[in-house]
Amino acid sequence: MSSKDKEEKEDSVKWSFRGDEDEWDGFDRRITRWMRKKLGAVGESIWSGEVPEIEYLSDEDLLDHCYRVLDALKLNDNALARSCKKDKEFWTKEWQMQWLDRQVTLMADYIEEHSKDQAELEIINYTGRKLELRKHLYKQFGAGSAGDIHEKELDFERGLPENGKKAFPKGCDLIVKLRKLEARRLYFFRMCEPSKRSTYIYCQESKLVRIVLEHIGDDPDYKDCVSRVLDLVKVKRMIEGSKKKKKKPMSINLSAVPDMHERSFSDDWLPSWILLSSSLIVEYKKLVKASGDVLSKTSNALDAPISTLQTLLSHVELIPFSI
Repeated sequence: MSSKDKEEKEDSVKWSFRGDEDEWDGFDRRITRWMRKKLGAVGESIWSGEVPEIEYLSDEDLLDHCYRVLDALKLNDNALARSCKKDKEFWTKEWQMQWLDRQVTLMADYIEEHSKDQAELEIINYTGRKLELRKHLYKQFGAGSAGDIHEKELDFERGLPENGKKAFPKGCDLIVKLRKLEARRLYFFRMCEPSKRSTYIYCQESKLVRIVLEHIGDDPDYKDCVSRVLDLVKVKRMIEGSKKKKKKPMSINLSAVPDMHERSFSDDWLPSWILLSSSLIVEYKKLVKASGDVLSKTSNALDAPISTLQTLLSHVELIPFSI
């Protein structure tokens, strides 16, 4: 079976999006994969609505855009890409706008073909810009369409506690917890319009780091780990500062380092999410191992009298008796 036949078989797989909120993430990922398979990075940007306004591109930006489109064409048809590269019309705004309009229409047709019930009606009745189709569908059916975005933000601030417990209750699976918190941040990132992501605090990595530090920083099991991570960041920042001032490695001005109160207002002194989460996971695994060792020793201690009794009984000769 050729690669083209395989793609056609994958595209013919029966699936549908009905518009239920819990279906949105799966639907969004499916369309993203389909667009990426067809047009690479350009396809993803078409679905997300992040394609630049071609009409207003400068000559230099237009040239960059044309090369990205060429890369997209090469994914499925090298001959077409070579032909377009030699065509003077290809490098014009008119050609690019017509091509983009064609791809957006094909995407909308594909989505409509795989939609049912309220989702299908919404797509049929949609009269806005097709490049904003994802944004429109998200508002109608995506996470938060029920108007509970603010509550999700507050829950994130609280560290996603469960059943009235602390964000990180004693004995919780830290790996699962950190994964849930990261998933919530990514949820906010996908929810937010691309143009507003830089100012929307809940999709920022620094916000995630602050939430974890706030809720786990005073936990006796992880307090030392958090302190080590923060100290590592502080030392790294001090060394970077000395290099910028062209000082010798050993001539670090400690008085120039802001105190803890001042550092708390600057993201520059926060650890990266990778550093913080990986450090906490290492510490968690140590705690789990130590807990397992203790349980093992306790179990052995409890089993000892029984095994000793069994050994003694094995050496006792049972003498039959009669009444």
